[in-house]
Amino acid sequence: KGVVTSSKTANNHLLYTFFSGGNDPEEPPPPPPPTGFNLSATAYKVKGTQHADLSWSGATGTSVFILINGGGAISTDNDGEYTHNFNTKGGGSYTLQVCETSGSPCSNIVTVTY
Repeated sequence: KGVVTSSKTANNHLLYTFFSGGNDPEEPPPPPPPTGFNLSATAYKVKGTQHADLSWSGATGTSVFILINGGGAISTDNDGEYTHNFNTKGGGSYTLQVCETSGSPCSNIVTVTY
């Protein structure tokens, strides 16, 4: 009593919070939503210039979008592979994701680092 103040109800001595999943050892957390398909990437340099070979499976459309750092969509055939030339030398990292041309679903996000 007296802990909750300025309540607009007559029963102002109880605090109720509802939280489900993750903290109760008896209740496992819900599974993550399906991603639609999976992506992997290999980073390498050619004469110092950054490249990445992307490989994916599970996309269903005839073409896909490749997102670099969350934007810069590149459209390519859905043949399960793509090589990207970043036209940059030196170090750095990029996040990559492949999405159906409708925008959903998308693959997992991978990071390549140079």
